[in-house]
Amino acid sequence: MKKYSSQPRSYWSAATNEEMSADALYKTYLKTDRWRKLKNDCFRLRGYCCMLCEDKATVAHHRVYPLVYGEENPNVDLVPLCSLCHCRQHPHPDFDEMRDELRKSAKNAPAGRKVECSLCGENANHKRKATINKSCVRFMKLLDETSVNGEFVHIREMKYNARNYPDLRHFGLIEPETVGMKTGTWRMRHKGKRFVDGEISVQSVCILDNNKPIRFEGKHVSVYEFD
Repeated sequence: MKKYSSQPRSYWSAATNEEMSADALYKTYLKTDRWRKLKNDCFRLRGYCCMLCEDKATVAHHRVYPLVYGEENPNVDLVPLCSLCHCRQHPHPDFDEMRDELRKSAKNAPAGRKVECSLCGENANHKRKATINKSCVRFMKLLDETSVNGEFVHIREMKYNARNYPDLRHFGLIEPETVGMKTGTWRMRHKGKRFVDGEISVQSVCILDNNKPIRFEGKHVSVYEFD
């Protein structure tokens, strides 16, 4: 029978040699193929949205830590979170100050370049590119077909889950039923409906900083380019 530690592992208490060793062991484990597979399985089974804020998930957070790494059940022991919500799950007395320092160091870093967070080891550079691709357009078409009179639809009803569909809300194309709470229900916005009907085109890339749009770039694309 699999056994778990009774309390979540903490790396932020007064440092001892044992804790430092555990910290180094854990960070080494996060670079293994086994962990990457478990992380991908977590996203595949539980969705690609952060369970707390509905943004794009980048981290598989341990709800409980196994005594032996690699024995996690990705559908039970792990939950998908964005990097900022993940850091909030590991409280540190100087969290706000450390977060601000990390943001300053990441401010001038281009989108996609990693800036390692000293709290959790994940990427502290919150600038990333959101793009509209063929799977996103297919998701919007199915959402438009499934929705009745613009009502919210749960993604399970569509039987299709585009990996990065939550990013479409940054383009103003879709919206969740409840912001900040994972419900899995979405609907098409007026702009999204016009895009699917071929009435308008949109720029294909949105640059996000801390999950907020800061600018759009790239060529304008229409729905017909993805047929």
